[in-house]
Amino acid sequence: MLTMVASNLNLTIVNKSVRSCGIANANGTRVTVIANDEADIALGTCSITSNRLQVVDFTEFFAVSRSSIVTREPSLMLSPLLIFDVLSWQTWLVVGLYVVVVTVVVGGVARVLGRVYHPYSDSLTNAFAIVTKAFLFQAHSPQPRSASGRALMAMSWVVIITVAGIYSGNLTAWFSIPRYEKPVDSLADLAGRPDLVPIVTKNDPNYMMFLNKTEGSVGAVSKRLTLRGSDTDEELIRKVVYGKAAYMNSDRSHLSKASKLNKLEGRLGFVPCRIHLAAEDIRQDYLGLMTNKNSWITDQINQRIRWLRSYGVVQYLYQQFNPPGCRVRTAGERKGGSQSLTLRQLQGIFWVWLGGLLAATLLLLTEMLLVRGVHDGHK
Repeated sequence: MLTMVASNLNLTIVNKSVRSCGIANANGTRVTVIANDEADIALGTCSITSNRLQVVDFTEFFAVSRSSIVTREPSLMLSPLLIFDVLSWQTWLVVGLYVVVVTVVVGGVARVLGRVYHPYSDSLTNAFAIVTKAFLFQAHSPQPRSASGRALMAMSWVVIITVAGIYSGNLTAWFSIPRYEKPVDSLADLAGRPDLVPIVTKNDPNYMMFLNKTEGSVGAVSKRLTLRGSDTDEELIRKVVYGKAAYMNSDRSHLSKASKLNKLEGRLGFVPCRIHLAAEDIRQDYLGLMTNKNSWITDQINQRIRWLRSYGVVQYLYQQFNPPGCRVRTAGERKGGSQSLTLRQLQGIFWVWLGGLLAATLLLLTEMLLVRGVHDGHK
């Protein structure tokens, strides 16, 4: 595109290599080179920002860049204690409370009936043994002799069989399917990971978004923010892949650095990048070419950009000259760990138990009346 513009306008292309896009009043960057009239146009993928527009102009955008958080690829969780995490702790808490409540109710039924008819055991320990053995031994335990007690235990068995069946199924899935640690997919996730060191490049748009921020996820990350030092691209991405760092930049930049590291380590071809790109954007930038303030060349380049963009040439060239290099594993490739069950998923069975508790209560009242009537008749 630049060659076409230079040919039409009789311009000469002279290369001046400057690595960083920079910000206003930052020395040794593309912004200052253009602002000081050392060059007419700055090539490369520089984002159009309000700070840069203070001292330079931009052409119309030719591409949209997504900035994200890059972290190492989620690791496989190998802890043997994972079998206890099949159900959420809230569910196990409810199961424990359920055992306590049923024990008290069954014990109460036995105590009430025992006062009017001595064969009923009124021991709370016996009631607890009945409910607990139902879970542990599954039907190898004595059941209450009263109709109300048996109705209550019948509803209790519906809950026990359901919970035990779901747990067994999930346990089988956990042994069969690998489970990975939770990836960092947003700033909120990064704020909740104190073990990760967030890194940004100074004067980069991703750095500017954290300035003077103290609230929310942005503020929490800002307190731990670390500026990139003199590390090379390979050294920086190595901290991400092998260490405890999270870097914020464009997806294209992340893939480029990961590809360089793979090449350095002899991992050639379209191999995995060993990085995870956050699902949620931290920002989206429009990319343009930097020009001098009020330069006549800006409008000329804009006309060519519109023409090339309308035919898809700009997008094609951008993809050709910015190949992905390595391959990022999608979530589906490493998906497998089932999520912990929630109380919302199990609430139906507890509603059944409450209905059974009501039916057992009505049976208890009926049984008490019948037992009292038989007892009075014997007198």
